[in-house]
Amino acid sequence: MGSDATMAIEYLVHNTFTPSRGDRSQFINTVVIITDSDSAPLSRIMFLDHAVLASKSRDVLVVSVGPSMGSNAIEELGDSVVHINNSPNLSSDLAAQILAFLKHC
Repeated sequence: MGSDATMAIEYLVHNTFTPSRGDRSQFINTVVIITDSDSAPLSRIMFLDHAVLASKSRDVLVVSVGPSMGSNAIEELGDSVVHINNSPNLSSDLAAQILAFLKHC
C-alpha cells in the first residue's frame, strides 16, 4: 500500500517558495514531484494548493514510478507527467526524464 502525499504537497506549496527558504522572485520556479503509483490515488490535493502551486511555478513535472493507475490528484498538478514502469535501469531512466524536462524549462 502506498502513502498519502497530501502533506508533502501542502508543505511544498506553503513553505518552499518563500524568500526565507531561498526563493528568488526574479527566477521562475520548476518543480519535480516523484511518487509511486500506489500513493497517488490516496492523495487529496486541495484546489487552493493547486492554484498556489500554479501561481508560483511555471513548470511542474510529476514522475510516477510503477504501473499507471489513470489520472489522479498528484498527476493533475503536473504540466508534464511521466510513468516509469518495470524499468531495469530505473535510476538512469528517471534521470533522463528529469533532464529532458529541465532542458525545456
